[in-house]
Amino acid sequence: MGQQVSDLPANNSNFSKDNFVWPEEALQKNLSGKKMPARGVKQQLLGASVLILYIAPIMMAATLIEPFFKDELLKKAVNICVFFFGGLSIVMVFSTAPSLVASLYQQRRLKQAESLCRLYLFLVGNFSPYSYETALMYGLLAEVLKADARFDEAEKAIRHGIEACVVNENLTASSSLEDIPDQYKKLAQQSLNLSMPTKGMLYETFGSILRDKKMYKQAVEAGKRSIKSIEDKLRQAQTIPKDSSRIGILSPDKIKPMTLALASTQYELALTYLAQNNYEQALPLLKSARKIREEHLSTPYYMANVLSALGRVYISTNETEKALNCGQEALALLENAKLPVEQLARSRALDVMSKAGSIKGKLEDSKRLGLEAKEIRERWLAPADPERAASSLD
Repeated sequence: MGQQVSDLPANNSNFSKDNFVWPEEALQKNLSGKKMPARGVKQQLLGASVLILYIAPIMMAATLIEPFFKDELLKKAVNICVFFFGGLSIVMVFSTAPSLVASLYQQRRLKQAESLCRLYLFLVGNFSPYSYETALMYGLLAEVLKADARFDEAEKAIRHGIEACVVNENLTASSSLEDIPDQYKKLAQQSLNLSMPTKGMLYETFGSILRDKKMYKQAVEAGKRSIKSIEDKLRQAQTIPKDSSRIGILSPDKIKPMTLALASTQYELALTYLAQNNYEQALPLLKSARKIREEHLSTPYYMANVLSALGRVYISTNETEKALNCGQEALALLENAKLPVEQLARSRALDVMSKAGSIKGKLEDSKRLGLEAKEIRERWLAPADPERAASSLD
């Protein structure tokens, strides 16, 4: 199969502040004197198709599907369906794997999410080690490991994802959809559309991991790279009418998700600035993220997180009323919070309300809200998670 993504820098999870190397540099150093991997898009698509249709079903049934079913009769029925219908009964699972991982992550079912990520990477990653789908799954794995406070492992995963993106960019730099057989063009276009925000999203995650490791200088640079990557792709959208068939050009219907991805990267970089008490740099990023999410309706807890971060800035600048308004608006969005990620967003809004209440002399209310926020964090965050250690406003 040639060189695998996992073979690139074997010790790339051990970088510290003193010997930090960016993924692209580590990749070039590792490949020094060697030719960049040259698996073509066509080979990746054919390999993935063979894997999904013929090899995946048995392993998926045994390692993924069965643990979710307690009823023995249902387990047998699933196995029978897989046996008789082969990949057709499981291809939906692979195509929806990223969504399933995200759902498990939102429910804080981290062990199941990690298992699914690793299974996907073992199967599909071996056939398409440099595909954007593989890179995205490394990013999801990194998010899961970060949520479990396994920061070194998360950094290793995200580096593999970024390296996969770099290799893929080299492979597709001069390709166009005319090079792909007709029967694979739809799958290829889906892959290319997905590729557009991937590198920026991976750098966003990289920055958040570095922030949790208190490597703030590198975290800021990763955040800036994530924003630049997505802004560059948005600008590329203007070239669609001139060269619409070329790989790497953004489809018009993908502009909204890309814009929301920009808001997400701005929010994460703002959090890194807030961790350094750099409110001046955080404020414009948060205002931009808020504006984007107001113009493009999205998941409520994302907006709530932005509002809570804005509330933290306004408290630091003694604009208590603005902070209260942000906290109240965030809590209103989370009125029916059920998922752990929604409850964690609620805890951040409660922290803002608690601090603002303390400033206004409402000490009893402030204490009650603070304790409620702390209780939520302790329920859903890993013991070593920096956010759990203390109030985000301390």
